[in-house]
Amino acid sequence: MALRRGLKKGASSRLGRERPSAGSLQPADAFADGPLMLGFRDLTIVDAKSQRTLLHDVSGFVVKGGVTGIIGPSSSGKTLLMKALAGRVEHAYCTGDVVLDGRVLDPAHSRVAFEDDQLVGVLTLRESLELSMQLRRNVTRAECAEAVKTLIHDLELSHVADNAIGTVLKRGLSGGQKRRTSVGVELVANSSVIFIDEPTSGLDAAAALHLMTHLRELARRSNGALSFIVSIQQPSLAILRLLDHMLLLGRSGMVFFGTLPEARTHFTELGFPPPHGQPPTDFYLSLTDTTFVQGRAALVDFDAYFHESSTSQQLHHRLRAAIRAAENAEDGPAPIFETSGWSQFKTLLRRNMLIAYRDPTLYYLQLFLHALYGFLIGIVFFQLTPSFARVNDIFSAITWLVFLQTYVHIFKVHYLAQSNKRFHHEYANKMYGVFPYWCAEALATAICSLVFLPGFTIAYFMIGLPGPAFGTTLLFSYVLALASEGMIHFITQFSREAAYAVVAAQSALLFVCVFTTGSLIAESNVPGWWVWVQEISCFAHSSRAIADSVLDELTYSCVSPVTTIINNATHCVLNNQPFLLPCIPGTNCDVRGLDVLHTFKGMRDTPMWMSFLYLVLLSLFFRLGTLVLYRFPFRRFWLQRLQGWTTSTLRDMVF
Repeated sequence: MALRRGLKKGASSRLGRERPSAGSLQPADAFADGPLMLGFRDLTIVDAKSQRTLLHDVSGFVVKGGVTGIIGPSSSGKTLLMKALAGRVEHAYCTGDVVLDGRVLDPAHSRVAFEDDQLVGVLTLRESLELSMQLRRNVTRAECAEAVKTLIHDLELSHVADNAIGTVLKRGLSGGQKRRTSVGVELVANSSVIFIDEPTSGLDAAAALHLMTHLRELARRSNGALSFIVSIQQPSLAILRLLDHMLLLGRSGMVFFGTLPEARTHFTELGFPPPHGQPPTDFYLSLTDTTFVQGRAALVDFDAYFHESSTSQQLHHRLRAAIRAAENAEDGPAPIFETSGWSQFKTLLRRNMLIAYRDPTLYYLQLFLHALYGFLIGIVFFQLTPSFARVNDIFSAITWLVFLQTYVHIFKVHYLAQSNKRFHHEYANKMYGVFPYWCAEALATAICSLVFLPGFTIAYFMIGLPGPAFGTTLLFSYVLALASEGMIHFITQFSREAAYAVVAAQSALLFVCVFTTGSLIAESNVPGWWVWVQEISCFAHSSRAIADSVLDELTYSCVSPVTTIINNATHCVLNNQPFLLPCIPGTNCDVRGLDVLHTFKGMRDTPMWMSFLYLVLLSLFFRLGTLVLYRFPFRRFWLQRLQGWTTSTLRDMVF
């Protein structure tokens, strides 16, 4: 089936239009026969592994400026249907025809965005909408501010416009306000269709009716440029009357599509008129939910009856006409993004810095813990002197300095997992491109990683390490912080669940930082079958670079009770140790710190700047690996290779 991209018609903004009076809103029946915004015919979904049919021959549509509700019991396939229209069903095949605003699309190849609560809790409602618009629309700041002000007024959120969305530490918007904000984030993109999965879930009856009324008003005021498809498990009669059409799903499949009056007529003709005083959907679901239905209704195949009904024939006649018209339409260019990559980069960088500045659990927490741990390390190794009597203490202090710059990033794993979810949601909505997001994130991380320098500095001078080596050592520690954060970020790409990501990140750090890099045993004694891990360990390369930098400025005196000077003061040995150390000519048998390092710790005799170069390359490797996984998500990439899917762009639909 050929893929044709949908082009938006009527590109004028909906945000600046005057608010009509309540009486000017047309009733649902007036829109029932309007032109189609989105139609789907004979949509079938089959599980790729078990070959089990999940949904079979489902058809329906939403008119321009209308609202269609998908209604059904739990596990009836409401969300699955919406994801199928989005092309986001994993491990399943989709077949059928989809018409979007005069263009035919293959549902297996179409990609729509998912309206979900992926809002940034530390941003205000106004900032969330403004940033969304600046990412998607070529508008000036003044135009953006005015359009967002109008939209906030339309959503009736003006009284909370400057309130934070809300986090676990700070109360913010209510559930209904958040849901309207999520819808507003997509409205600023001038999307043609917005899919909302159970918008009334968790809301009381009044709040649910209020939200659905606003969605219908927004659709009506768009002059046919905006439509909604919502899934609702059990709507009240008041909400049902707001819908232009409803698609009723049972556990066996599709059992009805049409208007509310048509539903009454259809079920009455089958001998099941809805009783007075009971919401129609309650009655319909009690009939079609095969899990609980009893009596005469259990003997009726509502799916088959509907497909043979006159209502179904009219539905398919209308869809066939729309598909024939769409097949004759010429394809045109469909630009993915309205804004430039540079504009997206600047907006994303601003958002990242706002998050870093306002979120106390992010860099503020890490700064405090880093400084505290640095102080504790400084107390333990306070004012060390290079002495053979404490030959391992300086090496241990350096190891803890490297640990300090590495393990502190564990506290960022939860944030990274959440930001990954937000990225995949926003990227699927065509809010921005991969490369601008990656560049903004990398630069923001580079700036914010400066918070890891004070703790390192405190520990460095409390330990009493040489001042001349501080500059290079500080540079190495900064790049180590970037490389460690990059490795953690790379690991989190393989799991979008924060709990799994934390376990994976800790395991990786433990493996590459402890068991393979000589922190517990000499590097030269690491077993050969896993010594290769040192090549991808930022801990190993940073330990070598920092140790070389520090020990190059230190000397050890062999005039000590634990050493013996031999060979006419040209060498010395540590008592009871088979190590021969050369003395520095012209001294009272002083030994270079680097000789002590390579002899006692078994570290490679790699030039300091070569180790630093390896560290830089590792940092770039993890960053570029993250970029690749942004572009080709791990699970979806392999799924598409398995099924032979190709990616496409559908910027006019939002899910």
